[in-house]
Amino acid sequence: MRDVKVIKAWQAAASVLLVGALGLSLVSCSGKDGDGGDGSDQKLVGAGEICEGVFTAPAARQALTKVTDADRFAQNSVANGLDKTVSNIVFDYESSGPSKGRESSVCHVYADGPSDLEDVSLAFALDDGEFLDSKDIAARLTAYQLGRRALAGNNYASQYFLCTSPKLGSTQDDPAVVRGELRVRSEPSGDVRELSEANMTLLNSAAFAVAKKLGCTGDGGLTAAPVLKPVAPKPTAG
Repeated sequence: MRDVKVIKAWQAAASVLLVGALGLSLVSCSGKDGDGGDGSDQKLVGAGEICEGVFTAPAARQALTKVTDADRFAQNSVANGLDKTVSNIVFDYESSGPSKGRESSVCHVYADGPSDLEDVSLAFALDDGEFLDSKDIAARLTAYQLGRRALAGNNYASQYFLCTSPKLGSTQDDPAVVRGELRVRSEPSGDVRELSEANMTLLNSAAFAVAKKLGCTGDGGLTAAPVLKPVAPKPTAG
């Protein structure tokens, strides 16, 4: 009889432990424990507090609100981050010289809270400069006098800048080419020109930060607060 009571007591204790373990597992999977999970309890912050502060300038903060139609964002928006992105660019240049490298995401932006899909992403890579002087521009994109080459539309932007830096071993006569790209997941509604300028402002803010981290001479010809001047299309021969 005593043995039966002992077995029943052991079974009850095991049940309690199992329920407790399942409870902890559910909390962990839901992200409510603050470590891992989908981050559903993540703090929402302003544009200047995400992506390692690349959007702290007033123009960049306004641009992000324009593109996403939001003013609060998931705090943990960093993907590879600035240091890893720069490290990848340096490694690729040391490994293969001025050729195309792997794309590294500086940050992902999640508007109004965490999600499975980012609303805005910014990525950079070493480039071979093949398209620097290309005259081909998609009808939906506007070219800007910014960096070595810059194009933007209502949900996309690309920017190239030249970098002479001891970190790369590049010289004034043979600078490295870095390409940045911004992608917006959902095509925003609104004035195309305003959205293009907003996207270009955001990408330039991140590009300026990357150029600073790389130690590019003259910050790669970029400025923190760019003046967006569209490139006038060349007249066609009549």
